[in-house]
Amino acid sequence: MLIFICDDDRQEMNRIQEYLAKAALDLSSDIKIVPYFSGEALLKAVEGGAKPDLAVFDIFMDGMNGIEAAHRLRVLLPDVFLAFLTSSRDFAVDAFEMDALHYMVKLVTADMFHTLLTRLPARLMLDSAEG
Repeated sequence: MLIFICDDDRQEMNRIQEYLAKAALDLSSDIKIVPYFSGEALLKAVEGGAKPDLAVFDIFMDGMNGIEAAHRLRVLLPDVFLAFLTSSRDFAVDAFEMDALHYMVKLVTADMFHTLLTRLPARLMLDSAEG
């Protein structure tokens, strides 16, 4: 499973990667994490052919915010799974209008990423059963 993480805070990025790796190990999930420090960089990778299974966006970033980047990603990859992490609850409705799997309010914890990865396979199973 290919997971893109988009957060402009390097310390937060390290924490997210650590928590995701731990959750994947606990769940025996095979994941590859690719970090991006801007929405623009993530979108450029997708425009170049990259196809993540899941993209996790911080909402408050310099330049393009995570909501806008996720909207643009949805245009490029309509079936990609999305999750958000932020310091504010103000964008929860926007996130769930994009059918987000999870909306995590910082300070993030390992349990939040465990929940996220648990939801992902369930959604993948649902989507394949419907298709």
